[in-house]
Amino acid sequence: MADSKDAWERAGQSFERLGAQLREHYRRTGEDHGGTEVDDALRRLGDALDAAVKAVGETVRDPEFQETARNAAKALGDALSTTFEQVGAQVRGRWERRGDEERSGPP
Repeated sequence: MADSKDAWERAGQSFERLGAQLREHYRRTGEDHGGTEVDDALRRLGDALDAAVKAVGETVRDPEFQETARNAAKALGDALSTTFEQVGAQVRGRWERRGDEERSGPP
C-alpha cells in the first residue's frame, strides 16, 4: 500500500499547489471579487479539498480498508476471469460450428 499512500500524498500536494496558484492569481488581479463572501467560499473550498485528501489518505492506511480493497479487487478479478472464460467458450463454440458447417457442405 506504500504506492497508494505515495499516490494520495502526491495528489494532495498537487491540489495544495493548485490552491496556492488560484489564491495567488486571485490576489494579483486586485479586483473586487465580492469581498468576504467570495474569500470565505474559496477558503471553505480549499479546506474541503484538504479534508477530503486527508480522509482518503487515512482511509487507505486503515488495515480493515486494505483488506476490503483486496477482497474487492479479487472479486473483480474473479468476475472478469469468469466473463472472459465464458466469452472464450462461446467464440470457440461458434468457430467449431462454422467449421462443421464448412466440412459438411451446403444443405
